[in-house]
Amino acid sequence: MDFTSSDASHIVCVETLLSHIDTHTESISASEGLRIPIGMSNEGVHSLDLIENQMNAMVLGGEKSGKSNFIHTLIMSACYKYSPNELNVYLLDPKGSVEFECYENLHLPHIKLVARGMDATKSALCELEEEIMRRGQECKEQGLTLSQYVAKSRILIVIDEVDLVLENENTRSCIIDRLQFLLKCGRRFGINVVMSLSSSIIIKYPITRTTVLSQCGSKIYLPLPDLSVLTSFYVDLQRAEELKNAPTGISLFNDIRYGRNGIYLQIGFADYNERLEIIKSIIKRWEHLKSYTE
Repeated sequence: MDFTSSDASHIVCVETLLSHIDTHTESISASEGLRIPIGMSNEGVHSLDLIENQMNAMVLGGEKSGKSNFIHTLIMSACYKYSPNELNVYLLDPKGSVEFECYENLHLPHIKLVARGMDATKSALCELEEEIMRRGQECKEQGLTLSQYVAKSRILIVIDEVDLVLENENTRSCIIDRLQFLLKCGRRFGINVVMSLSSSIIIKYPITRTTVLSQCGSKIYLPLPDLSVLTSFYVDLQRAEELKNAPTGISLFNDIRYGRNGIYLQIGFADYNERLEIIKSIIKRWEHLKSYTE
């Protein structure tokens, strides 16, 4: 299948990914890491693996390239697969939009915090930094090494449009330091970060590539107008040229399994109304749990 063509039949419904979860037995538990179906490749359903040395991920794309759709697919798939006892989700939206409103309004039990706006995002990053310290103290009190420590619940932090928190020069250095701490230290204590950002931030602040983004073992590239951004991440030039003109929803997925060439994916898609129905089905799926009924 040619994933770089504009054939509408390539659209992958999020429901297809959820059906895959129902019919396939998982080989790893949430205590070890997260394996979240996000789309389809020529090999079938493809998952984002937040395990071992690739505990964090970034999704990079141009304007209207499908970053928000990817984020929603990730959230729904993760919350369908893992119970709210296994997974807590923090949603950070520095632009202060209504992007995450549906999860909050429908009371999806996995969601522990929705932070809207710059101040709320910075406050959430402080709270999560404290959570890492708390888990570190818990590890010490139990007399465990880092390799022995297993968090009771894994935390998935999703940051939409992280570039916005880097635009303010008065707080940029502080925010970069906090993100680096989360990315480096959080993975030791069951905390994973997935963030979306636009290609322009890499051009404007190249330091982000060598600091924050270097801590992301998995990278999802959506169509980009500037090839130099992709090649700066050592993406093969031919792949970069193909992706530049790819239709919305097509991504180039790269982690330690695929090297420079990566693998093409069609990211799962659900429109707003479909998203609402999926969230309701997730709530029903886990309503028997004690943590949800209390």
